[in-house]
Amino acid sequence: MKDQVFVYGTLKRGEGNHRLIAGKYTKVRPAAAQGLLFDLGAFPGAWFEGNRFLYGEVFEFEDVEIVLPSLDRLEGCPTLYRRIRVPLFDPETLEPDGTEAWAYEYHRKLDGDRLIPSGVWENSR
Repeated sequence: MKDQVFVYGTLKRGEGNHRLIAGKYTKVRPAAAQGLLFDLGAFPGAWFEGNRFLYGEVFEFEDVEIVLPSLDRLEGCPTLYRRIRVPLFDPETLEPDGTEAWAYEYHRKLDGDRLIPSGVWENSR
């Protein structure tokens, strides 16, 4: 299996930072991950814990190592975000899909009033 990156904010298709991965992936599909999504203003942050779901896209790369350094810089990794592997779920059934992907988890404390209950960042703007 090719390596994958799960995104839930500014790296999604149609968003401002998608240009960093545009033309470099071989496949894209909707996906979900277990966790909490927070509104940080111009971008979201996620914690991959708990029993809620957040929704985004998973991009498959022929060689993910080519894009990870630029994504790490964008995400301020490891200070602001940390890159971790997360299991993926079917976004409609919320059943595990048997794959995992790299994802960026916000690495600072957040309060509950920034939580996006829908798990979809577009709804927060």
